[in-house]
Amino acid sequence: TALEDTIRALRKREGHLRHLANHDPLTGLYNRHRLIAELEAEITACADSKRRSALFFIDLDQFKYVNDTCGHVAGDDLLKLAARQIHHGVRTDDFVARFGGDEFVVLLKDISRQDAKAVATQVLELMRSVKHVEQDRVFNLQCSVGIAAISNERFSAHELIAQADIA
Repeated sequence: TALEDTIRALRKREGHLRHLANHDPLTGLYNRHRLIAELEAEITACADSKRRSALFFIDLDQFKYVNDTCGHVAGDDLLKLAARQIHHGVRTDDFVARFGGDEFVVLLKDISRQDAKAVATQVLELMRSVKHVEQDRVFNLQCSVGIAAISNERFSAHELIAQADIA
C-alpha cells in the first residue's frame, strides 16, 4: 500500500511538473516554449499536406497604462480577462498561448484566409465588448491582431511569429 501511494504521488507530481513546463502560470494558457513546438509541427504538416493555417499575434493596447496607474495586480487581472476572451473568441481546437507580457499568439490549424479573418474579427469584437473596472476606473479592453498565413512555404516558427507581429 505504501509503495502504491508513493507511485501515485510521484505520478501526480510528474503531471503537475509537465503542466508547469507547458503552461503560463498566470493565465493557464500554453506558454511560449510549447507554442514554438506546436508551431514547428504545424509548419511541417502544412508543407507536407498543402493545407493552410494561420497565426494570430495579439497585443493588448492599454496594458502598460493599467499596470502603471493601477498596479501589477490590476495588470494581472487584465491579462487573465484577456486570456479568457481570446480563448472564447477562437475555435475550440485552436491553440492559444501567452507569448509574454501583454502578447498572445493563436495557432489556427487548417483554416482558410477568409475564415481566419472572421475569427480575428470575432476576437476583436469580444475584446471590445469588455469593460474592466479597476479602482473606480473603467478600461475598455482593446487589442490589435496581426495575421500570418502558414502554407506550403517553409518559414521557421520565429519568422512566422515576426510576420504576424508586424502585421
